[in-house]
Amino acid sequence: MFRLNSQVIIEKEKGARYIFNGIAGCRLETDMSSLTSTCTVKLSRKVKWEGDRIPIARGDDITVRLGYDENLTVRFVGKVTIVGIHAPLELECEDWMCKLKKEPVKNISGKQMLLSDLLGLLPLSGFDIRWEVYKDKDLEYFRWNGENASISDLLGKLKDEHQITSFFRLVDDVPILYCGEGLSDPLNKQTWEFKWGLNLIKDETKLIVEDGKEYFTGSFITFGIPEVTAGDWIFSRLEKLPEPFIG
Repeated sequence: MFRLNSQVIIEKEKGARYIFNGIAGCRLETDMSSLTSTCTVKLSRKVKWEGDRIPIARGDDITVRLGYDENLTVRFVGKVTIVGIHAPLELECEDWMCKLKKEPVKNISGKQMLLSDLLGLLPLSGFDIRWEVYKDKDLEYFRWNGENASISDLLGKLKDEHQITSFFRLVDDVPILYCGEGLSDPLNKQTWEFKWGLNLIKDETKLIVEDGKEYFTGSFITFGIPEVTAGDWIFSRLEKLPEPFIG
């Protein structure tokens, strides 16, 4: 039997750290058209707080790890944006794009400016944000009026006027900002929802060893793989069990 497992880590600016081993539910949504990926976490009703006030607040860092048994993978890194008021407590979160929504950008203009040149002018290093360019593009004459506008607004302008896509993707558990023309993502506008206690896996697989190689054969039920409808049976010969959350 494979058991869906989870861990949520919340860190505050002053160093306080809260770890929740097991949550009641999690909803992940990624949409390249809106630049921002979101995550809604529902904590267990059994969570007890010291004192009357909930210590979690808007702006806290959050990391969500999901997987089977003790094999957990980082699936979301971002900031808490909304803290619910009812039990079980729900936390609405955005990825690191929320940092770029608050950072203003001064006026920028130039002729024959490449996308990589423009990104190099943005104050991304101040947020310790790494970025990569896929298929660099000549923006020709680029002009940006940064009055009351943010880095996120500038990325929106690139999408609307130059067909340049921008989004964060986790690489080795680190969010990296990817930008480029013609950039597509198989996760574009997908929603995954997991309800612990309901998403248990019925496992009838067997480990087979042939010619020194190991593989699984048989069938199992999972509600954790986006490509599979809840309750579907999978019959296959696999070198290893599939990842519960493909990304």
